[in-house]
Amino acid sequence: MTKQEKIVDLISQGYSVHDVAKMVKVKPNYVYHSLWIQRKKKKASEPEFVDYTDEMKEKSFIEHPSHYTIGGIETWDFIEAKRLNYNLGSVVKYISRADYKGHDIQDLKKARQFLDREIARREGGEVAF
Repeated sequence: MTKQEKIVDLISQGYSVHDVAKMVKVKPNYVYHSLWIQRKKKKASEPEFVDYTDEMKEKSFIEHPSHYTIGGIETWDFIEAKRLNYNLGSVVKYISRADYKGHDIQDLKKARQFLDREIARREGGEVAF
């Protein structure tokens, strides 16, 4: 069994991306890449069926919510890879989830608030806490 096949198998058993990365001793991005390769290999007509138990759904939502994993990479992995500070990381977080949580305007306003704070910080202005 190849490393990518092992990754796909573990994910299909309900393990999270981060758990699989630790078990296979790879970075989470490699896990995402392996899943992407697997999906690409599948026939377009083949339906994808995942049977989650309630417990796995809850754990997945808490540890890796779907609104943060859209696009094949978790938002925090992107933020860490780009070495963004708290303000800019929050901007990315709120923008990336805006269309998926049901309160897009609120999330976009929150992103703007963090962006304004970062601009003020860089301009040397006062930032209220």
